[in-house]
Order: sequence, then structure tokens, then C-alpha cells
Amino acid sequence: MADSEQQDPNGDATIGEHHDPFGAEKEEDQNALPGEAAGADQQDLPMATANEAEPDLTGAATDAQPQQAVGVAPVPRKLPLIPLVAVGFALLLLLVIFFLFQSRPKQNLQSDDLGPGIANGPGLKGHLVTKWEGKAKYQLRLEPIYARQIEGFTRVVANPPQPYSINIRLLDATGFALCGKEILFPFDAAKAAPGAKKANLEGLVAGEVQREHGQDIFQSQTTDEGLIEAVNAQGDLPCSVKDYQRADYWDFTTNFPNLADQEALLNGKRIVPAPVAETNSQAPVPGQSQNRKAAAHRKPYSKPMGDFYIEGDERVSDYDPPSGTLEAGRSFFIDRKTEQAIAADWATNSSLIHFSCDQHETCTLTHPGSTVVLHARLSH
Repeated sequence: MADSEQQDPNGDATIGEHHDPFGAEKEEDQNALPGEAAGADQQDLPMATANEAEPDLTGAATDAQPQQAVGVAPVPRKLPLIPLVAVGFALLLLLVIFFLFQSRPKQNLQSDDLGPGIANGPGLKGHLVTKWEGKAKYQLRLEPIYARQIEGFTRVVANPPQPYSINIRLLDATGFALCGKEILFPFDAAKAAPGAKKANLEGLVAGEVQREHGQDIFQSQTTDEGLIEAVNAQGDLPCSVKDYQRADYWDFTTNFPNLADQEALLNGKRIVPAPVAETNSQAPVPGQSQNRKAAAHRKPYSKPMGDFYIEGDERVSDYDPPSGTLEAGRSFFIDRKTEQAIAADWATNSSLIHFSCDQHETCTLTHPGSTVVLHARLSH
């Protein structure tokens, strides 16, 4: 056996100077980092052929543009200050415009039906509808309460013995008058005083022309038989935006003849001329002179009315026993304990009721098919 050969203690022969080709690599692998070992393994892989060679993506482009360091975020560019201020100003302007638009009354609002109103003395029933179109507008229909009164109504409207008018006004929930207007019935002075002297007649005609100047006039609506079943008028109301938004209901007063006088006119009798429609006049204080100019500008809608009523039909939606409040489109306060059980029953069955309230907000509530009458007050 040669000197270069050594005997393995286990009996296996080894080669002297010829080492295991993988032994050194195993020892290097134990001391190498994981990344380096992976790199060494990759170097042992066979080289790609010319056809399979991948293009060099790092050639000239890498030399021309230095690569950014890995893990370093790009520095954000600062926006100029002037565009930021302009954007902020634009947003502020849009916000101001939005609030101004919300505070303005909406244009072309849906019509606000204020419902019917009744004056029992002359037997008239009015129905008022309002609308805001840059200003307050109204439509008013006036007719007899009952069909049997149509002949007397026709007699007065077609041939009035004197000038007649209607004063309407809008009120807030507390009954405070907000604004109003006088609407005239057409009047023919020549027909009303056929026997008057010419000079007097000319004065009457001139006075009527002046009375009707700039005023809204009722237009008659006739039946096929030639009877006047209703009169209609429309125009503007002198209401401010705030007053119109506060309006809750309406009423009217008139110097239209009462039912007894209408019957007398039908029978060819003369009637005592009714006073001119009530105005905001006050009894003169003794010793004080009256300013005619100031009196001429007194508002005809500021004095409370007499027998005006509001009425309507609504379905009961709720009843609150502790407060005694019945909800049916409006709020009604039922103060009589004997009637509160009926009100609760109406609410349970969502009953349809008819209400009628006077100028003092005293109401009566009835249910169709029942003789029961509840007494209530409007609750605000």
C-alpha cells in the first residue's frame, strides 16, 4: 500500500490527496448565508441557449437613468398656494349660495288649499287657494251655501242695489291678521238708480269707476238656466314672504245682503242699504279731528269678523288621552270627559269627521251616520 493511502478506521479505504468534490461545498454551505447559497445553486444551473436567452432589460436604460433606491418613497410635490386658495374660495361661495337658496321661498310652489269658509248671515261659502310665484297669488270662489239660495244670490249679483265687496285676509295660527285684500262685486250705477237725475247719475258712475280702479272684480259663473251659481276672482295678495310662510288659515267679511234681504229683493221689495264693508275704523275720540287721508288708507282686513266659519272633512289619525287632543288634519282639544271616549273610538277606527269652527276657534265635530256632536277648540 502506498504512503499516500491511509486506512479508514472503519476499514474503508480513502484516497490520499483526492478529496470528495462535494465535501468542500457542504462545508461552505453551512457557513454561507441563505441568499448566498441560493446564488451558488443558481450558478450551477445549465446556461440558457441562444434561442432561449432572455433580453437584457437593464442595458442602456440602466446606464441612462439611475435606478431609485429600493424602499425609498418618492418625495410628494407641493401644490401651489394660489390654486388651493381658489378652490377654498369656490367651495365657500357654493356654500353661501346653497344657504341663500334654502332661505328663499320656493318658486312655483304647489297650490296651498286653505279650504272653505262660511258666512252664515249672507249664506255665502268661499273657497280660497293661494300660491307663491315671486309674490302671493290667490284664487277665490264664492257661492251660496245651499242650492235653494241660488235665486237670491243671482238677484243680488246680477242687479245689486248698491256696491258690494268681500274682504279676505290670511291669519297665522294664533289668529293674527297677516295680510288681506278687498274684492269687488261688479256694480252698475245706472241700473241701480234708473230714476236719478242726470247730474247725480254721472256722479254715481264716476264714483264707481274710481272704486273699481286697480281692484280685483268677481266674474260670474252661470248655469244653463241663466242663474249665477258662483263668482270667481284671482289676483295678487299684498303679503310679504315671511307673512305668507306664516299663514295658517283665512277668513272673510262682506256687506253682501243677508238671506232675508235677498228674499225681499226677489219679491220686488226695497231693502235698507247695508253699510259699507267693515274697515279698520275706530270710534272717534271726542275733541279730536279725523285725518281723512289716514282713514282712507286704513286696512280693511284688520278688524275681527263676526260669523265667519271654517269647515272641512278630515280623517282622524290619532287621539292623545292625557292632553285630550284629537288629530285630524288639524289639532282639536276635547275638554269634555264624556266626549273623550268617543274621540278615542274615532281615532281607533280612523273615522272620517266633519268639523266647523267659528272665529273664536270653537268647533263642532260630527261623524257621518251618527248624531253625536263633539265640542272642541282648535289646538295650536
